[in-house]
Formats: sequence, C-alpha cells, structure tokens
Amino acid sequence: FYYSTFLYATHIVGGDFKIDMVDNIGSGATYDIQLRLYRDDVNGAVTLPSSVTVGIYYVGTNVQVTTKTIYLMSSGLVPLGDSCYTPNPVQVRIEEGVYQNLGGSTVFLENNSLGYYIQYETCCRNNIVDNLQSPSTLGVSVFAKIPDPALGQNSTPDFGAYPNDAYFCVNNIKQFSWPVTDIDGDSLVYSLLAPLDESGQSGFLADSGPATGAYPTYPSCPFSFGYSASNMIGGTPNMSIDAFTGVITASPAIQGNVKV
Repeated sequence: FYYSTFLYATHIVGGDFKIDMVDNIGSGATYDIQLRLYRDDVNGAVTLPSSVTVGIYYVGTNVQVTTKTIYLMSSGLVPLGDSCYTPNPVQVRIEEGVYQNLGGSTVFLENNSLGYYIQYETCCRNNIVDNLQSPSTLGVSVFAKIPDPALGQNSTPDFGAYPNDAYFCVNNIKQFSWPVTDIDGDSLVYSLLAPLDESGQSGFLADSGPATGAYPTYPSCPFSFGYSASNMIGGTPNMSIDAFTGVITASPAIQGNVKV
C-alpha cells in the first residue's frame, strides 16, 4: 500500500474483542476469541475479510506468544434509529462482522505474572471522518489485555449489541451507552481514549503487530485542528463519559462524521 497503484481499503469504523476463559488447569488456561469489526457499507472500498489473524503478546516485553486465525461466522447491517435521528440507509449503513474460533478451537496461555494482550490491526479508516487527520491513511488497532491466568477465572467484558442510537444530533445534548457486561461480576471503569492507529511496524497488509510505549501502547491517530482527546467532536459540553456507568454525553455544534 506504499505505491500509487494500490487502493487504500477505506472502510473500518470500529471493533472490539471478547475473550472468554473456558478452562483453567492451574498451569494456564484456554480461551475463546471473538472479534467484532464494523465497516462503512456505503463508502467502504472493500468488504469484510473471510478470516483474520490476531496476535497475542507478553505484556512488558511485547514478544509475540502466538497467533490465531479466526473466521467470519456472521455479518449483517446494524439497525439504527431513535427519536433524535433515523439515518437514511442510502447515506448511512454500518455492517457488523463477527469472527470466532472455528470448530471449537481455543488458545492456551500459560501462567505469566504480567499477563498478555491481544491485538488486531488493519488499514484503513473511513475516509469521511472529520475529526482525524488524513483518516484514509490511518489504520486501526483493536486491543484487549488478558490478565495472568493464575489469577483464576477472568474473561474480558462484552460490549454487547451495537446501540441503535450510537450517534449525536447537532445542538442537542444526548446520552447513550454500550450495554457492557462482565460475566465474572468484575467492576467496570470507563474512559475515553484517542483512536488507536496500527503498530507502524508491520505494514498495511499485516493482521497484527507488537506494541511499543506506555498504555495504551499503540500510537494514537492525530486529531484534526480544533479536536483533541478532551474535545473529540466539538460543541458544548465537550464529549464526556461517566467512569462508573459508561454513559456518554455530547452535543456537537456541526454535522459531520467523527471517530472516538
């Protein structure tokens, strides 16, 4: 993708991991992996891939432990619409793809005091995004940490179904949240971070690359002028999230497409 003869695959609008611990044998544990990807079905230049390869790394050293290929098990359009706004499907369509283990295949991770992280990266982001610089040249990293299996039963939170009202209306203070749950009953704490770019080490065609630097370890995408991690979409009040409930509040001043 470094040559003009290639086409940037502008399509990705988000994603998340769900990692379930299915068995802990004392020396380590086995895990099921699920990755959900979201693409712009109107402006996207490519379709969702039939499979992706994710990487699992040691926290601290960033050494790759293993990779896992997971497969597209289901896909479909996300239903959108509420009393504030119902998108015109000719202009706005978001497709969800769910990737999972094939045939019950799991990943085994031995005990490791610092734990692990799992990452998938791809390029490129939706090129109609307003609050990022040159979004069609920016990748995306989907990332999750896996604690030391020796700590016992511990799965990641599940972000749940894509909210029907996951958008904001101009000059209208609105709130929404993802229906996040944790099957282990762990406390959940929420925060807003700048969108993550790809690793910058493995190129546009790779599925995963090691991290560098401090948490969140992958490079942040540069915001356009006037936007920042503390002012992601403009307007008053600035976008915020309740650390305990996960409710996001914002009121943009202009119409556009943004990434948070």
